[in-house]
Amino acid sequence: MQLAIFYYSLVILLISVITATMCLAVHILTKRRTYLYLFVSFFLYFFDVALVFRRYFQNGVRPLPQGSTDQYNIGSPIESMALASAIIVCFVLFLFTYLKQGGGRYVALLIVSLFLAYSWLVLAIFPIGKHREFMFFSSRSIAVATLLIFVTYKYFTASTQIERRSLRTHLSLYVACWIGLAATLANNLYLQLLRPPGSISFILSEQNFGENLLVIICASYTIRSCVRALNVRYAALPPPTDHAQQYLEHALARFARSNELTVREREVLQLIINGHENRKIAEELFLSPSTVKVHVHNILRKTGKANRKALLQAFWEQV
Repeated sequence: MQLAIFYYSLVILLISVITATMCLAVHILTKRRTYLYLFVSFFLYFFDVALVFRRYFQNGVRPLPQGSTDQYNIGSPIESMALASAIIVCFVLFLFTYLKQGGGRYVALLIVSLFLAYSWLVLAIFPIGKHREFMFFSSRSIAVATLLIFVTYKYFTASTQIERRSLRTHLSLYVACWIGLAATLANNLYLQLLRPPGSISFILSEQNFGENLLVIICASYTIRSCVRALNVRYAALPPPTDHAQQYLEHALARFARSNELTVREREVLQLIINGHENRKIAEELFLSPSTVKVHVHNILRKTGKANRKALLQAFWEQV
């Protein structure tokens, strides 16, 4: 069983590295800060998981004496707090950047300050024991729940149907994150409060399988987003593959639908994405330049963008 836990931990580390690498590649290609924040988050989570190995290397795996409190001793609390704080900051900045919400830095600073203050108080006030350990590690779940509640608030206070519809496309991820969070709390509840002393001593309380599930869920959605972004970027280069071209058309249809564009406006938008000017668009669609100009004006108005550059940027960000 110990060997299975070892290889399981290696898989979690590998998932973190793969996800971080793909996020970095997409960031270098697209210059989108959301992928930069995700890269740093998964990169830091690699070291967070690796803290478990540090405790194994230091202490080894040996049975605990009856009544020993070593089972509840928090290994590497300073490193754990530092890594968790940095990960929380990155996810707050990612969320606020993706939602185009201002004040992300101040909110990140506030949440991390409360997180660190709470963690320090738990370490300083409570004696070594299961309640101290449970309260210390549950602070991460509180931070995640805060972000999910903020997303819920943004959905119900969205000013437009387009914004609400955009958030609704991530409903499956939202529900999966709540499930992962519930699994994290259940893991903490059992391993740190309900587990009999000395039982399954080869599993450290720092090994939160529920938290790993939450990270795997986020990693799977992130990897899928990275693959889509890379496919769409490749589709813009000649010659595009059929799969990439199909995805580009699907992304265009989704963007047109969310912004309530007409069929003709969608056709014009597709040619804009291909880099055509109004004169070339008029030739392709057999329209007059003035008509094309009207369609372009309507597209910009419906999407709330000032010019073509902002329009293209909004399209690639949604993709």
